[in-house]
This record gives sequence, C-alpha cells and structure tokens, in this order.
Amino acid sequence: MSKLHMKVALTLFLSMSFFFKMGAQAALILLFFGNKLARPDLHLSLDAGLNFSNISQVDGDMRIGPNFGLGLHVGLTDQLFLVPEFKALSTRGLKSVKNPVFDLPADIQNLSVASVESFVRLNYLDFPVLLQYRTKKHFYFSGGIEACFLNKANYQTDIVLDNGNELELRQDVKSKLKKFDLGIPIEVGYVIFPAVDGKGMDVRLRYTFGLFDVLDGATSSPAKNSNFQLIATFPIVYPEDKEKKK
Repeated sequence: MSKLHMKVALTLFLSMSFFFKMGAQAALILLFFGNKLARPDLHLSLDAGLNFSNISQVDGDMRIGPNFGLGLHVGLTDQLFLVPEFKALSTRGLKSVKNPVFDLPADIQNLSVASVESFVRLNYLDFPVLLQYRTKKHFYFSGGIEACFLNKANYQTDIVLDNGNELELRQDVKSKLKKFDLGIPIEVGYVIFPAVDGKGMDVRLRYTFGLFDVLDGATSSPAKNSNFQLIATFPIVYPEDKEKKK
C-alpha cells in the first residue's frame, strides 16, 4: 500500500473513531503514525479550538462551544496549499433566546407564564476545503467552501411561572431544521512554532457565514449561521523533510 493510500485510510479511521467517542485513542494514533506517513508536500494535522456562533434573525446571545477535527495539507507550491478538513465536532446555536423559536407544547401554553428563555444547541459535521496562501513571515490567509451536516439539534426552554415555579423543557428539534448548510470560510493564521519532528503549532482565526436558512422557515426571514472559530493546529511532519528545505 502506498503512503498516500495509507494516509487516506488513516484519516477515515480517525474520523470514524472520533465520531464513535474514541477521540482520545484517535488522537494518540494520529500522533504516533502521522509522522511516519508524512511527506514534504503532504501531512496530517490535529485541529481543536472554540466556536463563537450566532444565528441571524434570532434575538439571542452568542453560543461558545468546541470544535475538533483533522486536516490534510497538500502542498501545491512552496507557499500555496490545498487544505481539506473534517470537523467531527463543530457547535453552533444561541443562548438566552428571548422569544421562543419553536412553539411550546399545548399543555404548557395554557399555564400562566412569567418569563421564557430558550437555548438552541446545534452540532454539525463540517467538511471545509480551503486554499491557503502562506507568506514568508509566518502569516497565512485562506478561503474556500464548507459543507455542514446537522448531527444533533436540541432546544431547551427555561420557563418561570407566575406562581414562582420553574420548568425546564428539552426538545429534539433535528427533524424541524435543515439538515445541510453550505458556508463560506475565510481565515488568517499565524505559525507560532515551525513544524519540526511532529511538533508545531498554528493559530487561526476563521469566520464562516452560512448561505441557507438553517431554521427552515421557523422565522419570518432566513436565519443563517454565523460562526467565528479560534483554532489551534498541530501538524505532523518529517523532521528530515524540514531540514532538506533549509
């Protein structure tokens, strides 16, 4: 089996392993094998960070949650890279939503309600593909397209009744939302440490704006995802490859 085929097989295995709650084991395998399979123009990376998400047309506060995944970095030239990624975990949504997005059950609507606060918690599987341009001064810039598949969708409503009693209602609303979103990611990155002997770190700030109405008509105007991401990238490469380039 060629190194390229081995890398593709490893990427698929790691992706599925994390999806089935084997993220720690997958990360260890990546760190162990990634360096052995890397080439000067092709290497894997482990990516992790935070999402700061919002949904347009909905009055609520930004939701902060994790993102985690893998990247494949294909060198086209010394400064130009094609970077397909797989984010096995990528959160979206809102917190402290003032006006209910979805109707409450009829038995709750009949109660005397003093206040209602809702939380939209969405988890996606993200597949971004970026074209990355690296400058000679540690900075790089990327842009591309991202396919997003809804994995989980929970809607929590905290209700305070006039008599002071509190209720918490949790609903699985995946069936009410659009299962697929398409986004346009743009980012700027900075190489903090050079990637030598499998040890390296980039920090990236990415913004992705969604193109589709993710709430599928639940609001009067299209509600679209808006997501800032802070990502740390740990590449796995050969140390001797870096020495050859010097």
